[in-house]
Amino acid sequence: MGLFKQCLVPFNNEVANESALKLGRQEPPEVDMATLVGLVLDLVRLVALAVVIVVGIVGGGLALVMAGDKYHWGWTEIPVHYRVSFGVEVGGVAYSGASVVQVTYQRVPRWQAWAWIDAPPGGSLYRGQAATLWLPDGKVLCLMTSGETLDGRKTRNSARGIANRLLAPLLPSGDRRDIIDTSNAARISGSADIPLDLLPAMVLIENAEDPRSAHVFDPERPEQWLGPGARFLGARIEVTSEPRTTGNMPVLPWLADRAVPQQLTGHNDPFYQESGGNVLFKAYFY
Repeated sequence: MGLFKQCLVPFNNEVANESALKLGRQEPPEVDMATLVGLVLDLVRLVALAVVIVVGIVGGGLALVMAGDKYHWGWTEIPVHYRVSFGVEVGGVAYSGASVVQVTYQRVPRWQAWAWIDAPPGGSLYRGQAATLWLPDGKVLCLMTSGETLDGRKTRNSARGIANRLLAPLLPSGDRRDIIDTSNAARISGSADIPLDLLPAMVLIENAEDPRSAHVFDPERPEQWLGPGARFLGARIEVTSEPRTTGNMPVLPWLADRAVPQQLTGHNDPFYQESGGNVLFKAYFY
């Protein structure tokens, strides 16, 4: 019996030592492969859902901004009509022409303006056409209210630029702010003579049926194309309630003729030499 106890004690000690060693190592349990795959798939689904949410928010925001830009949601728009007139005297008889143009002053709400990369949250939109004057000898004189610089040697103003300089509200100091926008457009009124240095470009067409007969008209030398004794009687701009002019097609029929190209004159035409190397386009009359 004593011998059995002596053999049993070492055996019990070995078992105890082995059990303690296993408890000390605490080996991690094996992970089931199916469980691991499931966890990875759940993570992928969460990432995909997050991407969909972000894309939806960004896409929805851009769609909202684009729709706001298209339909002018929240825009401030104030249309003002300007009547631009001018006159000449030929053979002792005075002739006059005029056009009513529309300038719409706009301001874009800030929630749309952030998406405008290089444009300010406001401005003005011009709609109109050249003021025309028909002379008895068949010549047509045009005042280009769009402000195109047809003579490369001179800077020309548009109707809206002239209005800024001559009709903008006075500041408390008595000076002009030289700008019309949505803050003051509704109060614009009055009229003013247009000095020569602000006058838009003028074009004389010798034959109304042929745009290649166009010439640069110099209001300081009207006799060059209108004959001896001819005088330029000046030009004027005024705020008006008259509707916008839209009917110069019968005067210059080639403007509406699709068979006539957009470029009206070429390098071999007089206008090219007189304008310092410019050509005339249909768009300049609008």
